[in-house]
Amino acid sequence: MTNRTVIGAMCTFERPDDLHRSLDVLANGSAALDRLVIVDNGAGDTTTSIVAEHRLGDSMTIDIVTPGRNLGPAGGYAEAFKAIDEFAASDDLVVILDDDDPPPSPTILHDLVALADTTVTDPTVAGIGLRGGELNLRTGVIASRPEGNTDTEPADHLHGGWLPVYRVGALRDADVFDPDLFWGFDDLEIGRRLARHGYGLRVASTLFRSVSSRRQPRVSAALAPRSWRHYYRHRNLLRILRRDHAWGAIVATVLVRLLGKPLVNLPLRPSLALWHLRTNAAAAYDGLFRTTSALHPRHQPASRDS
Repeated sequence: MTNRTVIGAMCTFERPDDLHRSLDVLANGSAALDRLVIVDNGAGDTTTSIVAEHRLGDSMTIDIVTPGRNLGPAGGYAEAFKAIDEFAASDDLVVILDDDDPPPSPTILHDLVALADTTVTDPTVAGIGLRGGELNLRTGVIASRPEGNTDTEPADHLHGGWLPVYRVGALRDADVFDPDLFWGFDDLEIGRRLARHGYGLRVASTLFRSVSSRRQPRVSAALAPRSWRHYYRHRNLLRILRRDHAWGAIVATVLVRLLGKPLVNLPLRPSLALWHLRTNAAAAYDGLFRTTSALHPRHQPASRDS
């Protein structure tokens, strides 16, 4: 490998058991990180003791950032990059880590970082991850990548939870982190901002196939249960489509997903369908007409789900 510093960025909020599992993998796997920045959207004391218990400080530098309130993943990773920006060089690498979704094998992070080290030598490539997607700006539908048999293939964004690795200089150049998203599609926004600055992304197809046992969810006509996530998912997608002036995708998303799907289900599950219609209306208004707003007072996350 070249002489790059590899920095992990992790966001957590009142999930000590999940944090334990993720740090177990980082502590027991092949060494890949030189430094780890953890943003604790909760109190912070528990995170400090968990990190000490795993003795990660023996092998890497640990920084714990405590904003004092729940910023969501989008705000948490924005805070992490503020800390990273103070010490990282442009050629260093940042790995986005989930507290509740540890690396799928002990060695995969080392292998992915080694691949990233060679991939980002191309100045037009900002990063690589195990899985990504392509946003259709006419329909608003996201197709998952990889889908081919090559070692790597292009994607317009890298999925969170699949170890996206970015070059620090590209993240700085594109100012990619938007804390106002709070939760949902912040990984898509990173990709869109990078694309507008001329950067591409890759997915590690061969590595993905070596570790993937997760099936992608199928599109269903049934309504999802009530969840605070529903509002943020639709609000943020519309906000991102608006920034790309993807008016056709906005119309399709509103008519098919936000309006059509609940109406089809109205005779079958009237109470749930009405909840979806009300929530979708709020998401559409805020996504299309409000330029800033992160946490919505009527859609507060539960501790374990944020």
